[in-house]
Amino acid sequence: TYLLEHVEEFTDPVTRGAAWITLSDEVLEPVIPARDFLEAILRVLPRETTEQNVQLLIGYADELFWRFLPAADRARLAPRLEAALRSGIARSPSSSMKSTYFNGFRSAVTSADGVRFLERVWRREEKVPGLTLAEPDEAGMALDLAVRSVPNAAAILEQQRERFTNPDRKARFEFVMPA
Repeated sequence: TYLLEHVEEFTDPVTRGAAWITLSDEVLEPVIPARDFLEAILRVLPRETTEQNVQLLIGYADELFWRFLPAADRARLAPRLEAALRSGIARSPSSSMKSTYFNGFRSAVTSADGVRFLERVWRREEKVPGLTLAEPDEAGMALDLAVRSVPNAAAILEQQRERFTNPDRKARFEFVMPA
């Protein structure tokens, strides 16, 4: 309990990372409820500056959100998780950190506003300052949008297929399109 409530007080980033790994193990036992672990991540994420720890926390948040939380908890925590991830995108000093936050957002987005933002980025109508998106990123966004059943999902997938310049990526995309 102490570790869960005070993990951010460790000044050494390696110690913080080890503490998060220990806490994650306690979720699996299950000693710590997944909801409490995610709450701690949401509390600490805005203050974590070590990129490896941010990656660790976002990975845990994604796994907790989709695999360990019941639907009611997901619905309740989704707005805060999305806001934390969008805020992280905006404040990140490096493109790799922005990418980590953006990919976490892509995975966790469930709100209508969040999905619309993702679609605007995919359509290249909105840019994320400091973040360069490559062909695989756009393909992933197209699939993320389709999985979320946006009204024009089929058209998005078709347009993404036409965007490909790499024939191998195009072939893989065509393979997963029907799913």
